[in-house]
Amino acid sequence: MTTKRLALLGIALLLALTLAAAAEAKGEAVAGPTVVRLVQSPGTVEPQNLELRPGRYLFMVTNQGVDHEVDFVLKRVEGIGSGGEVDPKPVRSARLGRLVRSGETSSTSIVDLKPGTYTYSSPLNHTPEYSLTVR
Repeated sequence: MTTKRLALLGIALLLALTLAAAAEAKGEAVAGPTVVRLVQSPGTVEPQNLELRPGRYLFMVTNQGVDHEVDFVLKRVEGIGSGGEVDPKPVRSARLGRLVRSGETSSTSIVDLKPGTYTYSSPLNHTPEYSLTVR
């Protein structure tokens, strides 16, 4: 490389570092997802009825004492069905990497939650649907 190219490369690197530091100082740095830890015991999930801010989340689900594998289903409530019932749609990125055996934990992919109403449950653990509100 020539001296001129090295100088330009050095200036570009310095500029990039300066911009990154300025963004971080303003709180604009892209942060990792917020982890939401859910614990399933027979017939229930804790915590229940969550309220979160819009953003990126990772749901970690632990099976605590359920004698079979459990799952996790997150649905976005998008409207009312033709019969007047709530019409929730599954959030595909919120699927667990695997079913969770007693004493184990599994997590979802990163889920980008937008403002709105969601429900979450574990059909294999026969839990009710709990509400998750994003504001």
